[in-house]
Amino acid sequence: MKTQMYLEATGGDLSAGAMCENAVMRPIKPAILPVVKAFLKADANFQIEADINPCSDEAVLAMNMFYAAYDLLIDLGFFESKYDARTAWRITYKEVD
Repeated sequence: MKTQMYLEATGGDLSAGAMCENAVMRPIKPAILPVVKAFLKADANFQIEADINPCSDEAVLAMNMFYAAYDLLIDLGFFESKYDARTAWRITYKEVD
């Protein structure tokens, strides 16, 4: 049995019980993993800066970096809509046939 890496919605619009019954899980191909990692890092940095001082230059820069990473995943066809940006994500693994 193989293991597949996924980006799993843990909160927000695409998480279980929000806009859908089950959490969205997007399979991550190895070629796109560096972009997914950059997105998750940008998201974490944005959340930290926004929590500390949402009006700071650092928070604005972090937000711009987050949306640049999000836009790249949209361009690559990995993300599909604005709801992906409004979702909290984590990497998870699942066994597949």
